[in-house]
Amino acid sequence: MWRVPIRGAIYLYVGLNSYADVDVPIILGQSLFELLAWTLLVQDRKVMEGRDFLDFSFKASGKLRKLLEELGIPCAIPTECNRLIALSGRAGWEDAPHALTAIRNELVHPTERFVGVRSDFDARMEARLLTGRYAELCILALLGYRGPYGSRLREGRWIGDVEPVPWAKQSTDSSS
Repeated sequence: MWRVPIRGAIYLYVGLNSYADVDVPIILGQSLFELLAWTLLVQDRKVMEGRDFLDFSFKASGKLRKLLEELGIPCAIPTECNRLIALSGRAGWEDAPHALTAIRNELVHPTERFVGVRSDFDARMEARLLTGRYAELCILALLGYRGPYGSRLREGRWIGDVEPVPWAKQSTDSSS
């Protein structure tokens, strides 16, 4: 069941890392998250019906949030993303999935009648990095990886400066 979706996700992941542009990776990341969310939530774990997943009332932010929760990945905007945190406060975004999908929607559905707070370059750069981080973590979780990884959000990180993946850390925390 996972052979084709994982290959597709890795293809999209490579693509989002291939662009020097800030905005295109945010858009590609959304496709990657939808693919993984559908496969995990509907086909694999069957935590929801396909018609519920496709229902227009179940927004992209909800799909990303549910995907991250199922994989043990925190949904809060990381503290390293200062611009996203500030923008989120003004825009009323509840978490990182909400912020990422709102910025993606701003890019894909621009309009003069746009309602809300517009992102700036720095916030979109953080959204790009966070999209890449979530893509990496989702793929690693689905492949069963439990070792350390280097967070792309940490500026000035040295080679070997790693941390445990969130789901491995959570299982260690709960067992102590």
